[in-house]
Order: sequence, then C-alpha cells, then structure tokens
Amino acid sequence: MKSKTFSRKLILSEAINLAKEVGFKKLTMRSLANRLNCSVMPIYDTFSSKEMLVEEVYNEIIRDNIKSDNYFERNIEVLLTGIRSPILHRDIREYGSKSYEFDQLYLDTIKLMAIESRFKKFNRQVCESIHFDISIYITGLIERKMNQNYEIPDYENYCVETLNQFVELLIMGYEKALMDGAL
Repeated sequence: MKSKTFSRKLILSEAINLAKEVGFKKLTMRSLANRLNCSVMPIYDTFSSKEMLVEEVYNEIIRDNIKSDNYFERNIEVLLTGIRSPILHRDIREYGSKSYEFDQLYLDTIKLMAIESRFKKFNRQVCESIHFDISIYITGLIERKMNQNYEIPDYENYCVETLNQFVELLIMGYEKALMDGAL
C-alpha cells in the first residue's frame, strides 16, 4: 500500500485554514494531523515545533496581505482578511507585536504611504499618526465582527465603504490642520 505524501505546502495550507477557524492558540499539531487525516509525524518532520509552524503560518499570511503596492488596497485586504477570520486577526496582531518582521512591515507600510499622492504633503510623523488611526479603525470593524452585535447585510462591503469614508475624512482633517499651521 502506497503511503500518502504530505508536502510542506499542503501542511502549511491546511495549518492556515485551521488557524483561520481557531486561531494560533488552538492550532495544535494533533488538530492539524486530524484535519490532514494522518499521524503527527509528517507535521513534525516538516515543522519541529508548534512555534515553528505558527511562525510560518504568520509569515505566509503577512506575505499574502502585502501583495499590493498600494497603501489603500493593502488596508482593504487586511480589513477583509480580518473580517473573514477575526480570531486569527487578533492572534496575528498579538504575535506580530513580538516579531521583527512586523516592525519591518510597519516601516515598509509607512514608506508605501509616502509614495501615495494623498500623503505626499505630510511628513513621516503625520503619516505614522494617520496610519495608526486607520489601523485602530480597521481593528474596531474587525472586533465588531467578532462580537457580532449587529444586523448589517453585506458586512464586508459596508466595512470597505466605511473605511474609505473614514480615511477620506481623516485625510481632510489632517490637510486642514496643515493649512491652519497646526502641523
């Protein structure tokens, strides 16, 4: 009888799918093995520990969310990923705060903002402040989804539209402050 091969790609893909459902804390080698219908050995042959598996899941999700070279599109992708998997979004934020890659991602994001025409008039400090405000807003929309205390049809579209409106108002407020000499 021929044994089934479990490639790194297959194991990682299933680990990501499982993490989207249960988050990092409940992602275990055993639960992943059950999902793959195998023993834990192929998983341990590929990832020597849960920590290594979670790190690779984290890195793959981050890589997937930064494909766009457009600051606004990246924010929408982060928002939609978070709405679809709010527990995973929470865990990524928590895990990312301890990761060097997260710091590098932040710096790259601020650099990406600087090339957007809407932000060219602002200095780095203002861009960081705007990005912080946008990140908090995105997190709020995702947490609202996690708590599900609402009845909004097509929540994803609603969130994208409100995010776009929020960003527009935020930029207008910073532009006014810049014109008034407050920045």
